[in-house]
This record gives sequence, C-alpha cells and structure tokens, in this order.
Amino acid sequence: MKKLLQNISFQLHCSAFLKSVLGTGAVFFVLWHFASFLWLIIFSVFAFFLFAILNGLFKNQRKKAISLLHKRLNNTEFSLDLVEKQNPNIAEQLQLERLAQQLKSQKIPVVFYQNTGIYFLITLLAMIFYFLYPKCQPSKNTFLTKLSNQKSAIRSQKLPVFVSSQINISSPVYTNLPKKSSTDLNISALIGSVLTWQLKFDGSQNLRVLMITQNGKSLNLKQKGNIFEHQDQVLASGLYAFKAFWKDSLIYQSDYYRLDAIPDLAPKIEPTSKELYQIHQLKDSKTIQISAKISDDFLVSQAFIVATLARGSGENVKFREMKIPLSPSNFKEANLSKTLDLKSMNFAPSDELYYYWAAFDNKTP
Repeated sequence: MKKLLQNISFQLHCSAFLKSVLGTGAVFFVLWHFASFLWLIIFSVFAFFLFAILNGLFKNQRKKAISLLHKRLNNTEFSLDLVEKQNPNIAEQLQLERLAQQLKSQKIPVVFYQNTGIYFLITLLAMIFYFLYPKCQPSKNTFLTKLSNQKSAIRSQKLPVFVSSQINISSPVYTNLPKKSSTDLNISALIGSVLTWQLKFDGSQNLRVLMITQNGKSLNLKQKGNIFEHQDQVLASGLYAFKAFWKDSLIYQSDYYRLDAIPDLAPKIEPTSKELYQIHQLKDSKTIQISAKISDDFLVSQAFIVATLARGSGENVKFREMKIPLSPSNFKEANLSKTLDLKSMNFAPSDELYYYWAAFDNKTP
C-alpha cells in the first residue's frame, strides 16, 4: 500500500510538472512576438514557477493521493490514512491487512493526465496565435525596410556635441554694477540679480537641454540656433546641473555647479560716543554735538536722527518725537555730525531726551 501511495504521488508530481510546462509554453508562444529574447526567458521562468506553485509541484502529494485512492478504488473504507501511522494498534493492523488483500486484485489507477486537458487547450490556442499573428501584420519585408531606412537615417545624422557654456550676470540696477560674463558656472551673485545661462552645441536638431536643480526640478532651456538659453533671478543659494537629450538618449551631463546668493547688507552705523546715558546740568551748554560714521555696501540714500523728548512722570508723562534729516545723501561712506539745540527743544529740568540714528540704503524695493 505504501508503494501504491508513492506511485500515485509520483503521478501527481508528474502531472503538476506537465501542467507547468504546458502553461509556460502558452506564455512563451504568446509573448514571442512582443518581447526580446532576454525578457522572453525571464517571463517564461517566472511563469513556470508560478504554475508550479499553483499546481503543487513543490508540495507533498501524499494526502491528495490518499483522497484520490478513496474515490477511485473500491472497499478502501476511507482507511488509507492508517498507512501513514507510525505505530498502529491491533485493530488498525488488522484493517491494514484486510485492505492489502483487497487492493491486490485492483489495478493502479492512472491520474497522470487528470485536469491537464485545459492546459493542452490553452497551449494549442497559444500556438495558433503564434502562427497566425505574423500573417495579420503588415508585410515583414516592408517593416524591415522601413526599420532599416530609419536606422540608416539615424546613422547619417551627426550626434550633437557640447561646445561651451557661459553665464551672464546682470546685477540689480540700484547697484550700478557692470554686467559680467563668465565661463565658470560656479558663481556668486547679489540677490535680485538676473542670470542668463547659455550652452552651445555643435548640432542641435532634435536636441533638448534641461537644467536640473538640487530638488530634482527640471527646467527646459530655450533654443536659439545652436545656443540653448535660460534666464532666472537669484533668490536663494543652491546647486544645479545640465543634461542634454537627443532622441530621448542622454548625450551630455554636466557636474553640479554652485550658486551663492549674496544678500544686500543693511547700512552700518557706528556712533562716535559710546555713552548710553548722561546727565545734563543747568550750567552746561544748551547744545550737544553728536556724530556717527555711516556706510553701506552700495549707497546710503538717506540718514536721519529720531529724537524723543519725555516730560512728566507716572501717568502724566508726555512724549514729543522729532525727525531730524541729515546731509549729505546718496553716499557710500560718511562721517555725519549734528548739533542738538536743547533750547529750541524747550529742554527743561527733569526732562529726558532719547535719540537714535537711522539710515536707508538705495536697495529697491
């Protein structure tokens, strides 16, 4: 009986293998006209393992064999599971002996071809498709001729070659800085500057040039003959590179370049006096001389002093603010001084005078 079970299990494994081969053959014939040889092999191997798993090629078939024998053979009384038992008792041994006598006269059932018909049919249909598909397509000779002509035309076209690159820098108008050009694409530019990149190629037909930013964003460069150009304003620092595609093939890729955005500095004020607080006596002069050095990286358009007179105390305190313009204006660096007339301000005992320097540069906005 154990040999009988082994025979049926072997048939089931062979059946599973046959189904897997037939299923793989169907996939092979269907994909023959659509995939390259390498992909055809990969899909076929994948299909074989998929069919093998679905049909239980790698599984133990003993239980399935027992179930089939219960259905195919007479007088088994659903007792073949006892064969798998290691230490049967006396009653089970008697049952096994009786089954052995009954099964001697019965032929071993053939289950090799069980449920393989559908796989034969699918494979047959795939083979029919394999032979009929080319006849439904345009003439192969015509297709090969067109393909050959296209390849010849591609070969006859000259592959574009990168020639040079340049960047033009236009600083903001208020800086009065001259325009600059450089072949070094690692640049430093004032925020607000306008940058114009120009890349030149020898041959530009069917060429597409992109700027790639550090966050992966792609920007198309505009074509002007053999020159590809992109213009943008400096807002922040970053990294960028260029790629060129010809007929969807990458033919040029630059290194990543650095863009440093330089901020416009605020005016710098250095008061001559470092004293933050002083007492003014009645006997002292009624004028105070103050001065400061004011400078900017470009121009200071206007400087002034804001003075606030505080009088009273507690809830009765009152404030009076005065804005005092200074001259000159539109300078890069100057030592400015101002005489504060306390008498004209009606500066009285117990009053307090606060003041600060302020300056605007010529940055717009």
